Amino acid sequence: YTPEEGKNVLVIVGPNGNGKTTLAKTIGIFQALGQTIGWVPAREAKMSMVGGIFTHFSIRDTLLSEEGGYRHELEVLREKFEEMAEVDRILFIGNEPFSGRTRYEIVKKDTTTFIKCCEKISGHSCVVSHRYNAILDADGRGEFSSVKILYAQCEWEGKRAVPTFRITGDKPQEE
Repeated sequence: YTPEEGKNVLVIVGPNGNGKTTLAKTIGIFQALGQTIGWVPAREAKMSMVGGIFTHFSIRDTLLSEEGGYRHELEVLREKFEEMAEVDRILFIGNEPFSGRTRYEIVKKDTTTFIKCCEKISGHSCVVSHRYNAILDADGRGEFSSVKILYAQCEWEGKRAVPTFRITGDKPQEE
């Protein structure tokens, strides 16, 4: 993954079990390795220094607080975005925000708002989401100004999974 000029948010979408979260974690780990020891396990890497690496991995709805998991996640995200606003040039890895929500219209709005917040931070964001249709709809309406969408999918060759990633603007044949 190399950020394009003017595209500071990478949204990774695709079916369950196809490497979205693994790819996002790898981006974060490579950034940490490259920045601390100057080495990454890759043939080639192009990186820039960041002032901090932040992550958010959603929690399932549980009795974490009196308000429940969704409200708790909103509070955690608010605090995290406030903290990130204090740091110049960050890398933010967000995995499945609001994954406990089910109603499509609410999820669509929450996911779109989350990505818009990521567009405003100083640095780059990598967001994993199953909400491909919601993201593509919002992007098609011009709601995002600096988003690149990456579709992750595994093809099977016998017993071996072969991951494929493609920058997309069109909905894949099967989801």
